[in-house]
Amino acid sequence: MKLFKDRFPGYSIKGLKSFQGMEGDGFNATLLKDGRKICFVIDEGNGGCLHYEGISDADLKMLKEYVEVQRMEKSDVKGEYGSSDRELFGLDWMVTDMVDAWEFEAKMRRLTKKKTVFTTPDCGPGEARSLKAPFDAKIKEKILKRYPNAVILNEVLA
Repeated sequence: MKLFKDRFPGYSIKGLKSFQGMEGDGFNATLLKDGRKICFVIDEGNGGCLHYEGISDADLKMLKEYVEVQRMEKSDVKGEYGSSDRELFGLDWMVTDMVDAWEFEAKMRRLTKKKTVFTTPDCGPGEARSLKAPFDAKIKEKILKRYPNAVILNEVLA
């Protein structure tokens, strides 16, 4: 993943398969640490928590320590539902966030084949703008003239 490679340094997923479950979307994927398989992750799409298959005690300990460090870096500001990011963040959230990022990048890769796709500071998470024109230098100049802080995904994903 090029777009979100710095989100959880060293951790990635591969072999993602998404499907429609009984109570929402589900997935299964392999969780990697520095390219080494840690475990197989399953979200059955039934509204429950994730399942981690084949994880060793050492890898589980390492993951829990990493998640705790990430948790402390999260905001402690109470949100709309009375909980903060710090309180909510856990391993399931981390893996689900990685899956969402992977799916967003896959969608952007498809779009950039025939369109010019870019984000601006006012785009929300998981949002992008597009032009129905293939990416070239003229389009880039036009976008940057209107949106000087734009990130053109055609370049980032090339």
